[in-house]
Amino acid sequence: MTIPDPPRKVLTLDAVRRSIATLQKPFIHEQFIAYLHIRKRGIEDGSMTVIEPRWGDVSTLLAVAGGPPNKPHYRPVSSRTKHDPSGYWLNPNIAGSYAPKSLRSASRFMLDSAGNFSLPNDHAQQSLEAHLRGKRQPAWPFAGFFLRDYSFDAAAGTVEDLIDGFRQVFRFDVPGPGSDFDVLFTTGDEPSIDWFEPLRAEVTEDGTDMITAFAGEADE
Repeated sequence: MTIPDPPRKVLTLDAVRRSIATLQKPFIHEQFIAYLHIRKRGIEDGSMTVIEPRWGDVSTLLAVAGGPPNKPHYRPVSSRTKHDPSGYWLNPNIAGSYAPKSLRSASRFMLDSAGNFSLPNDHAQQSLEAHLRGKRQPAWPFAGFFLRDYSFDAAAGTVEDLIDGFRQVFRFDVPGPGSDFDVLFTTGDEPSIDWFEPLRAEVTEDGTDMITAFAGEADE
């Protein structure tokens, strides 16, 4: 008799809900997401000069079904206090939102003199100061939101598995003190919750996906 493989796992609703609520609390610049993507692309291409972004990848990362009309993206970070939760929803034009001409002064370190995306040697430290106000942030809520649609190996069960996945996806998989990950993020401050459950289809009663179901509740 053939024994079927155990089902792969996904994050629990609680894990993703808490991730979103945590990301909304501190100052996290909207363009930090662009930095994470540009950094990843530079590592993938083997050069931190004249980096070619793939804004379609960011669109996929932020895409959430069931949002307000003509706002298919959800970005749960902000450089200022939002009293209206609808302010976290974005229009379809991700490329325009993160184009070089759209970058604020806080993110000019990501451009060379010709206006191309290029990162200086101390880019992680500059991002820490410009995008996080000099305060390292817990890694787990970024991992919980960005990897909400990922499936994990059946053996996954701890927050360390989640953070390892985040490291790999965003190319922070170079370990050790002084790494970009350690400049930007902290670990060891995760809540004690159930992080994973077996993969299965999840839709709400109105047919929207489960991300939409808690995106609007994250401030509660």
